[in-house]
Amino acid sequence: MGFLILYSYHLRDLFLKLEQEAHQQLDRRMPQVEYYGLLNIFRHAEKNRDLYHVMFSGQGSAMLTARVQDFMAKVFLYDIRNALESPEINSNIPHEVESQMLAGLISRLLFWWLETSCDYTSEQMADFTYKMLYRKKPPV
Repeated sequence: MGFLILYSYHLRDLFLKLEQEAHQQLDRRMPQVEYYGLLNIFRHAEKNRDLYHVMFSGQGSAMLTARVQDFMAKVFLYDIRNALESPEINSNIPHEVESQMLAGLISRLLFWWLETSCDYTSEQMADFTYKMLYRKKPPV
């Protein structure tokens, strides 16, 4: 049990680092920063397939997966609440619901992507996700 708690703290630190990198790559306006956050997550998963495979597959712990998803939802909630007002963001969905939806979408998509033998790159996966969420081309 102690290993899982330590592992979940390591993953929390990792996701915080990925979030900080996204904010450094572009200004804080959403959805642009969201694109770079998605790109960083998919790139990290691509480089660390084994780690993500254990985290999101049947080999991992349900508690660990839930902790990762909870943390992802908190990061998304933080971004949503701190986003500058933008005409691009026009949602009547409660922020807590939106953050849970995003965490579920990303974790399920990562699981599928890593489990299948598809040839999509991390950049393509981030692009697909961004296009689906925002219905427009990702920032260049």
